[in-house]
Amino acid sequence: MFNISLILGILVKAWKKKLAALSLKSKHRILAKWIKSICNHMYWVVDTTEHQTKLRESKWLSIIDHIANEHTFGYPEFSSCEHGLLDNLVDDNGKHIQRIWINKDPGVC
Repeated sequence: MFNISLILGILVKAWKKKLAALSLKSKHRILAKWIKSICNHMYWVVDTTEHQTKLRESKWLSIIDHIANEHTFGYPEFSSCEHGLLDNLVDDNGKHIQRIWINKDPGVC
């Protein structure tokens, strides 16, 4: 038997490393602001989709829309984000969080 948490941890660490390397390129620097959210999204997807392959795929693909500030999408299994409004987010210190959204157009990040 394998440990899914261990495997997921390894995959997230690998993705984090690849995203960090990609974010060093001037065209993709904005990715650095999203690495933590993307990694957290990976854990959330696995945690909320046990044995539901189509739902897992839809939730995983939704990250592309989410980081572009689009919170409804065309996936029948998962058509919108479950969070509320993102306008007035604050960090643990009470400081306003200013999101920098990604442009989904090819070649633009």
